[in-house]
Amino acid sequence: MNDDDASVRAEAASAYLDEEIDAGERVSVSADPDTMALVDTFARVRDALRAVEPVPESVRADALSAALAEFDVRQRIRATPATAIVLKPRWQRAYPIFRASAAAAVIAVVVFAAVNATKGSDSKSSSSATQPPAAAELPRIEAATGAAPAGTSAPAATTAAGAADSSNQRLAALVPVVNNPEDLARYAASFDLPASASSGPSTDAGATPAATELVPLPETPPATCLTSTDTFLGTISVLGSTAFAVRDNSTGIVRAVNADDCRLFFSAPLSP
Repeated sequence: MNDDDASVRAEAASAYLDEEIDAGERVSVSADPDTMALVDTFARVRDALRAVEPVPESVRADALSAALAEFDVRQRIRATPATAIVLKPRWQRAYPIFRASAAAAVIAVVVFAAVNATKGSDSKSSSSATQPPAAAELPRIEAATGAAPAGTSAPAATTAAGAADSSNQRLAALVPVVNNPEDLARYAASFDLPASASSGPSTDAGATPAATELVPLPETPPATCLTSTDTFLGTISVLGSTAFAVRDNSTGIVRAVNADDCRLFFSAPLSP
């Protein structure tokens, strides 16, 4: 039996099963054992397909979104790097001001400590010059607790070190904690994303996740983390790791990608 005969038998078996042939053709098909074997096979396949439960629409939509996001990630290396539009939230725009304030506070503390130390030294010298010799030889008892006596300032080195530690902590920024696709969708919804992408997050569009934590704050994501249709929303924290929130302008899919290796954590469709 050649391919043409097999094709003719398959068409005849399908028409027989769907009752699309007349009585004479049904008799002819019934007399051919090979064709009837195909009819039996097609009937079993049809019954098996009817027994499969339909997939919920939400599951299909999530599977398609995840597949599209994974496809975009795999294709980003081949894509031509493009200049992405960076939307900086209000807290990120204020970060340089916080850093400058911390530096000014450290300088002010060091200058204040140096002035106090100079005044203390001058006062001690003046007291030693006017005190009788016998009194100058009396030993002075210092407090053993390590705390400064009431009415006196702390040592300059300790105060300056504390201020420096506070400044170093501000090198990290408070960013939203986004640990699942629902949090990611709410975070993305807080941004005003019309045709013009120059505005920051909108306070009326939605609420970002309330929890925040200190994480290192990169300047912008590397070009390999973005495609030509991406918009960088901001830096976030995903399960304790620094990540970027990125929106694909062509599909509306928002992705959470690792800041170290651009690996996809998860994605979510942005609600209109």
